[in-house]
Amino acid sequence: MWPMGGAWLCQDIWEHYAFSNDRSFLKEYYPILKGAATFLLHYLVVDSVHGWLVTPFSMSPEHGYYDSHHQLSFLSPSPTMDIAIMRELFSHCREAAILLGVDKIFRDQLKIALGRQPPYQVSKRGTLQEWIEDWEPAPSGHVVSPNFAFYPGSSILLRRDSLLSKAVENGMIEHGENEGFPDAWDIAVWARLERPDKVARAIREFVAHCLAPNLHNAGENQSDASFGFTAAVAESLLQSNNGEIHLLPALSAEWKNGSVRGLRARGGYEVSMEWKNGELLDAVIRNINGHSGCRVRYGSKTVLLSVRPGASQRVEGASLKGLVAFSPNRRAH
Repeated sequence: MWPMGGAWLCQDIWEHYAFSNDRSFLKEYYPILKGAATFLLHYLVVDSVHGWLVTPFSMSPEHGYYDSHHQLSFLSPSPTMDIAIMRELFSHCREAAILLGVDKIFRDQLKIALGRQPPYQVSKRGTLQEWIEDWEPAPSGHVVSPNFAFYPGSSILLRRDSLLSKAVENGMIEHGENEGFPDAWDIAVWARLERPDKVARAIREFVAHCLAPNLHNAGENQSDASFGFTAAVAESLLQSNNGEIHLLPALSAEWKNGSVRGLRARGGYEVSMEWKNGELLDAVIRNINGHSGCRVRYGSKTVLLSVRPGASQRVEGASLKGLVAFSPNRRAH
């Protein structure tokens, strides 16, 4: 029993739009976003202790806790993963309605509901709190669910939310290594934390213990592990969840030299890069269907690029100051 599955699936609809900027796609599928958000608005109740709007009963998937009587329990109002999924869905639904110029009253309802959501909290152990109360977690189960707020969601951001990001990192250290889909999720979270050392170790462990000879998941048929791994590798090379295109945010410490072509960034962009000795040589930013301006980050430096739709721009990795005119004959190797 978990009432948030449909809301989670809506994340894919928004991400497809975010990467493609396809307004006609968004218009076609907006009713699904609205339907899921409407269901949750009717489902939420007022928490009698804090006055928050909460899911009346749910669970943190595949993980239990010990309640105040030290009884193993699973159901609770608004576990952290519920909060994270609703923050994503309500925000995306509002933005979609604004872009499409529809449902003003509904947008206002979502804004009010977002303001009454439980806040993210830090547990007494210094980790991101998994439930609405700081209960003792059970020793077994998948403890990665609260990380949805950090990845694949973006309601906790590394540079904006330093205390919560540190709590995410503490939780990653506490739960140690996983196998299967939690391991793939771990790689992506370490990438968002910009820890190339941890990314390298997690990738090495995943390849050693989680892959079958045919490169599918060993042991169990976990497609979410296999596809999650490719998503995590992409996340270590390119991120675009914070209003900017971030180049090589968590390049594995073991991938000294290399290149990549055709990675997609939110906003309708495509990126190809080449690096040597762990440092970016250059990147080509291609505007497929985006606005004419985008912010590009490498390390601590950012630059605002002006790239018209259909055009490309090359960025020098040395300082991000050496912008040069893009030549169609220049290719990222």
